[in-house]
Amino acid sequence: MTMEDTMTLNEVEQSDDPLHLKEIGNQYFKKGVYDHAIAYYHKAISNLLNGILANGIGLPNVDKRTKAICLTNMAQCHIKLEEFGTLFSCDRNLP
Repeated sequence: MTMEDTMTLNEVEQSDDPLHLKEIGNQYFKKGVYDHAIAYYHKAISNLLNGILANGIGLPNVDKRTKAICLTNMAQCHIKLEEFGTLFSCDRNLP
């Protein structure tokens, strides 16, 4: 049983932790549900950037790594979905 299986959908959707959101994306990727994985990777990146803006500080190295991982994972999802035109936007956003 995965962490996601033990949480209600509402609890998962309310999670703000970028690392937790990335892990949920990873679970969806492993299940082949690539559109859901993309959504969670995107939300993880958004939450990282929103946290940075709220704190008024630069992106720490650990957050840069998480952002890069989420972007490359999103690119892999788009490859699996054969959405090759979307890969350009993933590439432009790499740190």
